[in-house]
Amino acid sequence: MKIVIIGQWTYPDQRPRAQRTWQLGLQFAKEGHDVTIYALLGGETDYSGVEEKYGLKIRNLGVSPNGLKDSEGHRRKTLHSSAVKILLNEYNVFPGCDFRRMVRETLEREAEIDLLISVACPHAIHWAVARYIDRAKVKKWVADCGDPFMLNPFGKKRRYLEKTERRWCERCDFITVPVEQAIDSYYPEYRDKIRVIPQGFDLDEVVLPEYTVNSVPTFVFAGRGYSGLRDPANFLRYLSSGKREFRFLVYTNTPEFFPGESVPDRMSVRGFIPRSELLCELAKADFLVNIVNPSTVQSPSKLIDYALSGRPILDISSAFPAEEQQVFEQFLDGNYEKAHKVVGLERFDIRNVARSFLELAR
Repeated sequence: MKIVIIGQWTYPDQRPRAQRTWQLGLQFAKEGHDVTIYALLGGETDYSGVEEKYGLKIRNLGVSPNGLKDSEGHRRKTLHSSAVKILLNEYNVFPGCDFRRMVRETLEREAEIDLLISVACPHAIHWAVARYIDRAKVKKWVADCGDPFMLNPFGKKRRYLEKTERRWCERCDFITVPVEQAIDSYYPEYRDKIRVIPQGFDLDEVVLPEYTVNSVPTFVFAGRGYSGLRDPANFLRYLSSGKREFRFLVYTNTPEFFPGESVPDRMSVRGFIPRSELLCELAKADFLVNIVNPSTVQSPSKLIDYALSGRPILDISSAFPAEEQQVFEQFLDGNYEKAHKVVGLERFDIRNVARSFLELAR
């Protein structure tokens, strides 16, 4: 089967959408399919070993002149692009419009495609595919969505984009979302196209160190902070007010949400690290902190890594009220009775996830 995957990012980027693109492409290739990944590549990563071993083709989607970040974290920004972005005030419109040219050229370049998977966010990739797809050449188009767009309760979208969203929903064959609750964030007339396919990883690659209780209670948060959504400010305020010993490790690319002076000497803030390394660090902790979203339409894929690490998971909200403070104190005492439970880890096995996509193609 000929499979083409189009996303903004792939390996070595560590964000969930990059993982989606990379893990799917790699698994399809391992199973003997003719697979090409198109993403914004930085030019420094050598993919030749993987391409030769599995027959996976990894191609540069193009170069964004207006500030889209590539898979190596590079971004080309000009004064002109920054000004236009401020004026439009809509990330998915500008510089996402760069995808129009890149996706059009990609679809023109590829011959018959059995399965086309476009990976969002950004949703501008879906918009570009909807505009330029030749349905005579593409047998099945699956629009994969990590987060919803128009009906996403987090932030209002401009009403004129409703027509754009409806266009890609009409033209695609299926819409895939990672959690069932996300279905309600799409227009009702397209919900019969929606299939729930969770994030997938190669579980065979998970090799963890043996856990031993830390001399000082040690807990970890891995992920991004979001103002008003996943905001650790109240949690940090509580930590700073207490006298108990602990060690709090944070792996994030939004360090501004975790100022070092807020919990001096007891909190260490670090950047993102490769997923395999992160899993090992999670497995060494006594427990893990999950700052829950105020809405169920989105679920952080980091919860899968948390579950794979085998350590107890503490759910807290941005408000961090008194009842959550009490549970946190129980966790510090080694009482994990109220830990978050993630069941059915086999759902996240990339082999099962890839099989679900192939069933859509067939």
